[in-house]
Amino acid sequence: MTEGIVMNIYKRLFGFLMTGVASFVFVGLCGGVVLATGDQSDNAVIRGGVFTTSQMRTVYSSDATVQQLFTRYGMTRDVMTSGHVSNGTVTKDGHVIVGGKTLATGARSVGRQNMPGSSVFKVNGTNFYERSTQTSFNAQALDAFVFVDAKGQFIAAVIKDCGNPVAATPKPPVVMTKQNYSCDRLTGTALNAARTKYTFTAQSTVSGGATLGGYIFDFGDGTRVNSTTPTQTYEYKTPGSYSARVYATIVANGASQSVTSNTCVTGVTVPTPPAPEQIRVCDLTTKTEVTIDKTVYEQNKSRYTTDFSQCKQPEYMEVCVLATKQWQRINKDDYRSNLHSTKREDCAEAPTPPTAPIMPETGPMELVSSMFGVGSLAGASYYYRTSRRDLLTSWLGR
Repeated sequence: MTEGIVMNIYKRLFGFLMTGVASFVFVGLCGGVVLATGDQSDNAVIRGGVFTTSQMRTVYSSDATVQQLFTRYGMTRDVMTSGHVSNGTVTKDGHVIVGGKTLATGARSVGRQNMPGSSVFKVNGTNFYERSTQTSFNAQALDAFVFVDAKGQFIAAVIKDCGNPVAATPKPPVVMTKQNYSCDRLTGTALNAARTKYTFTAQSTVSGGATLGGYIFDFGDGTRVNSTTPTQTYEYKTPGSYSARVYATIVANGASQSVTSNTCVTGVTVPTPPAPEQIRVCDLTTKTEVTIDKTVYEQNKSRYTTDFSQCKQPEYMEVCVLATKQWQRINKDDYRSNLHSTKREDCAEAPTPPTAPIMPETGPMELVSSMFGVGSLAGASYYYRTSRRDLLTSWLGR
């Protein structure tokens, strides 16, 4: 019973110790044993690894063997002190990756211990072994410092956990073609005599992978139009001077932008229309002469005419109608010499022949009347105006 308790205590102590070790030591990712502070195995070129560039540069400057080894792989003092270094990864299948882009393939790491497939070389009296990362890596990928030249081409890498340098075959750097684009010109052409309607034509240039998305036409009066074509027609509503401008919509380096220039603007002048031309016409509805716009006349020729004879007022005259012997007022244009006359005598009645007087048989009055001819027109008129009594008194002396 006592023996069983003792064994149980040993097991618990052993488990505790193993757990502690496991939390501090694990299988070396670089091919050796890695502690919490980095790879402390005999395979590590820099025991404990390097996790900052300043730490790596310090080791490089203080350790002649590391300096010569790194220089063998292109990491000279100039590269190490002032070269371009980035954080990246080296994969077990041999890729060197920075920012998601593969800079090199066929990676080979260098360690202090021999492994199957390694090639040996000596630096400063120490043997080093180079082999593929497929052979030496226990992990699928390891963090590394990656050195590139001014063109972005891969030089070498240093694995952070163990300080082991990595050689690889650089991929040709991607040459970025310069993307050129510009808004070159805008022209405006009047389409009507009033110069209110225009056609605008834009010109632009794109190259190096840049693409043209379309145009934005600004007509200068507050109106803008998006267009997929370089030509737009526009009619201005108000006279004035305007600055029409076009913007070319360009897609370059993955971004869209609108560009214009001093040559992508053109001036437009819409003149004030002249006053309508006035003409004198005859209004057929009123038979009067009036002054109207020429356009009104052109649109209403059934009502208006320039033949002023059709607006002539009739001229009247007094004539004798020969058929009736009556005076009548007629249109002068209706006068006919065989029907009318302007002579007064042509309308006079024929005179009535005088009647022989009848002599009275008895009485002084009848005698006087017979003597003086009551049929006489002059005497009749006279005696008509004078009373019969006065006449008899005058003649009889009473």
